Amino acid sequence: MVLSKYMYFVLFTSLVLLLTSCRTKKPQGEGYKNYPDMSMIVRDNLSPFKTFPKSFLITNGVGAKKDSQRMLASKIDWKYWEGNLLKTNIYNKRFDHHYKLTPLSEEMSTTITYMYEPEDITLKTKKVNVVLDAFTNQVQSIYVEYSDPGFFSSESYKILFVYGKFIQIQERTKKPFQKLKETVQQIYFME
Repeated sequence: MVLSKYMYFVLFTSLVLLLTSCRTKKPQGEGYKNYPDMSMIVRDNLSPFKTFPKSFLITNGVGAKKDSQRMLASKIDWKYWEGNLLKTNIYNKRFDHHYKLTPLSEEMSTTITYMYEPEDITLKTKKVNVVLDAFTNQVQSIYVEYSDPGFFSSESYKILFVYGKFIQIQERTKKPFQKLKETVQQIYFME
């Protein structure tokens, strides 16, 4: 069977279209070197409170129930607080160009806000907002949203850290055969 020139053209065009449509699209976001390094932020901004000589006010809320207590820094489970922040770290080569950066500053404000949002909706860290002092570059606050919609269980976090004031973690977890559990925990850095 002899194929005509027309058939060769159709086969060639179909093959080219198939190959180009299957090619993965390169992410267009900012380079990862412009992303915040959460391990450095934790080390420089949260870790100094571990040796703080005064007590902290800790609040825990599960559903409508709320409990609070004063606790010394040495008694706080810092691995839990640091671990949740480190879980959201996007400063990694594998996330290169996967997050879009939007800087915000106002003339009257002394702060600059950097907002990072994923180009790919399957990434677990959904939002990172870092507010810096415009003159000293000192972190003033961090807001992070993280979501892992696993197959059998899921977890999501919203973390707000305001330097020298408090850190808050809103956690939603769903495990097989259990109800959705919503907790809000805060550490107030008291003077």
